[in-house]
Amino acid sequence: LPPRERKKVLLRFADLIEKHSAELALIETLDCGKPINDSINVDLPDSIETLRWHAEATDKIYDQVSPAPRDVVSMIVREPSGVVGGVIPWNFP
Repeated sequence: LPPRERKKVLLRFADLIEKHSAELALIETLDCGKPINDSINVDLPDSIETLRWHAEATDKIYDQVSPAPRDVVSMIVREPSGVVGGVIPWNFP
């Protein structure tokens, strides 16, 4: 999908999650055995926020040069951030 369409899809998906958050929180709680408060107040809002952030980023990601007026020199410099390690639990809590 082109970036504009991808953005629309992600925003729509976030809206649907928000609309059905009570149902989804219950399903998540029944599936994982976690407190429903965590599903309602942490998991779903974080998922919605992440989807919306990525939706907004789709039309702002550029290749070698970012858009700029003709009288401005603009470039993207990529530099490593360092090493990242993650330990991810598969269960709750």
